[in-house]
Amino acid sequence: MKSIKKRILEVVFFTTIICSSNIVNAQQKTFGEELTEIFQEHWPYKAFLAIPKINDITPRLIIPIDSFGKVQEGSRCAEVDDLDLLRELNPKAVLPREKLYRLSCRALLTAIGKIDSLPIPRNGFTEKSNLVLKFYFGTGEVQVLTY
Repeated sequence: MKSIKKRILEVVFFTTIICSSNIVNAQQKTFGEELTEIFQEHWPYKAFLAIPKINDITPRLIIPIDSFGKVQEGSRCAEVDDLDLLRELNPKAVLPREKLYRLSCRALLTAIGKIDSLPIPRNGFTEKSNLVLKFYFGTGEVQVLTY
C-alpha cells in the first residue's frame, strides 16, 4: 500500500515540475522578441512596405550600449559605413539598392534616437558593448546578431 501511495506522489510531483517549467518557459520572451516590440513602437517599417523589393534588404545597426542597457551616442548602419570606407579606397564601389539602404538607415537611426534604454539580457552587457541588430523591413522583426 505504501509503495502505491509513494508512486502516486512521485508521479504528481514530477508532473507538477514539468508543467510549471513549461509555464515559466512560455512566459519568457527572447531578447530578440523584446527588441522587436520596443522597436516597432518607434520604427515605421510598415511605411516601407510599399517599396518594391523591400524584403531584399536587411540593414544591420551597430548600437553602443553601457552595462545598464542605456543607448550611447554613435549608432551607425554597418552596410552604409562599410560602403563609405570602401569608397575611400575604390571610388567606384557599389552597394545594390544604396539609396534604399541609406533611407532605411535614417529611419533606424531616428528610431534608436527615441529609445533611451534596452532590456538587459540574462548575462548582461559589458561596460562598453556594441549591440548588432539586423532589421527585416518586410516583417518588422529584429534579430540580435551580437552583444
